[in-house]
Amino acid sequence: KTAVDRVSSAYLTSARVTCREVTNALKVATGTLYTQARAFKMKKVSSPACLLCGQTDGTMHAVSGCPKLSTAVTKRHNRAVTMISKALLTGDKGADVVSMDISKEAQSEEGLLQTSSR
Repeated sequence: KTAVDRVSSAYLTSARVTCREVTNALKVATGTLYTQARAFKMKKVSSPACLLCGQTDGTMHAVSGCPKLSTAVTKRHNRAVTMISKALLTGDKGADVVSMDISKEAQSEEGLLQTSSR
């Protein structure tokens, strides 16, 4: 395995990632996440519309497009950035430069703000 392979699949064995999160990530990656659109194609429901917002459902909608889930999506994003950032900060070269896509407030809450450089 290459370094990229080890890093990109590290979530599969991480103690910080729940079994449910791993299962859902694998379902998204393999296109088997059960959505209203999938249920509609299987003739299990009468409409492919999202039960939360009414828009057409599907994997991308469920993962990041549903406006009713925007807070959960942001929290998931910030959690992922935090996990990646902490891994970088503890690496032998990673603490030199870190760029994050979360607010200063979220960085502070997660203990990621550094007051001085090395």
